[in-house]
Amino acid sequence: MRDYNKYLTVSFIRTISESFSNIARSVNLKPAFIISNTLKKYITTGKNTLEKEYSAHHDVYKISCHDYASYIGQTKRKLKTRIIEHSSNIKIKN
Repeated sequence: MRDYNKYLTVSFIRTISESFSNIARSVNLKPAFIISNTLKKYITTGKNTLEKEYSAHHDVYKISCHDYASYIGQTKRKLKTRIIEHSSNIKIKN
């Protein structure tokens, strides 16, 4: 087993990566392949975008449940949106 001191990171290309591995190992480099074409690049989750005036704003809020419990939260999004989400979660008992 060889002792590799340096790694070489290159894109994975099915047809030439194995040949490249042999060449890299012959000069004492350990190849580390990355896949540049992933689904994450093309599929994103639809997060709410904020107007500029809200982007650095943090709201801290407290929701009281009965006389003995409360929930304290913090959000960078619009407070109204976050409160509606809490209400929805309570209705579906999430």
